Amino acid sequence: MPIDDAKLHTVLTTIHNELTEREATAIIDVARLAASVDKKSDVAEMAILIQLLGHLTQMARMEGIPFPTKAIDEDRLLDISDSLIPVGARELAYACAYLVMASDQKITTEEAKLTTMLGDAMVIDPGRARVLAATMEALVRS
Repeated sequence: MPIDDAKLHTVLTTIHNELTEREATAIIDVARLAASVDKKSDVAEMAILIQLLGHLTQMARMEGIPFPTKAIDEDRLLDISDSLIPVGARELAYACAYLVMASDQKITTEEAKLTTMLGDAMVIDPGRARVLAATMEALVRS
């Protein structure tokens, strides 16, 4: 079930208001990774991913959705995190990934592993990561 666009926009811009094109592309890569990490195609995850792509490209004032130029996998997390300098951009990447993974209202073993890896790669305090995760779970349930 799609999330209300106004609520989603409010939550995303509360975490980090403005994005550069490079930051948006990196966050999109992280969200794509989250959608594919458990090797299952889920309609709810794809719907949220598409919704996020629209918001992220709008926040960065981009004219289209960038296509990945490299494989998107866990091995690229540190490279991707290097593209996200502001703490807010790193937190937004974590939150978007978590939202995609939680959209079907269950976190698989692979997704839980990615959640931990993302927190480490994005250098997010575990307490803050829990707050972001809870915010995204509440958004899914709303």
